Amino acid sequence: MMVLIAYEIGLIILWDVMEDRVVLVRGYKDLQLKDKSVVDSLNDLSHEHATDSLDHDVEEKEISSLCWVSPDGSILAVGYVDGDILLWNLSTEVSVKDPQAQKSDNNDIVKLQLSSSSRRLPVIVLHWFANRAHNDRGGQLFIYGGDEIGSEEVLTVCFIPESAIIKFLSL
Repeated sequence: MMVLIAYEIGLIILWDVMEDRVVLVRGYKDLQLKDKSVVDSLNDLSHEHATDSLDHDVEEKEISSLCWVSPDGSILAVGYVDGDILLWNLSTEVSVKDPQAQKSDNNDIVKLQLSSSSRRLPVIVLHWFANRAHNDRGGQLFIYGGDEIGSEEVLTVCFIPESAIIKFLSL
């Protein structure tokens, strides 16, 4: 049995309760700042490479909300105080067998870009609603916040199809 521990300072830890040990450690400082995957359009969840997708100064980012985006606990949506939303692939197959392989690579993170504004609302709530029809792994991600400061609507529903989730997990 695994337990997810998320600290406000941006640290995410996956703990194996049965073996009483850390399985995976992720944090915003683990990200490499070049060639990250960015999703600019909510209708297109294909991976695009961008050199300026994340802030160029690597500082601690406060986590404000999170939720699982897959039933098997392999994808985690994390919302930050600065309005960023990152989908983290936390597949633990490699990490459990090889503790040295715990660093994120370019395919472990996708950034959802809800607004191009430099000043965005904190992501207050993230909630995943899975599609139950035909064992589909896709669903909708409900996001409260993350939009431009001063915007009228702050609730966004992002449809993430099963094909995008499978592609993300297989990279």
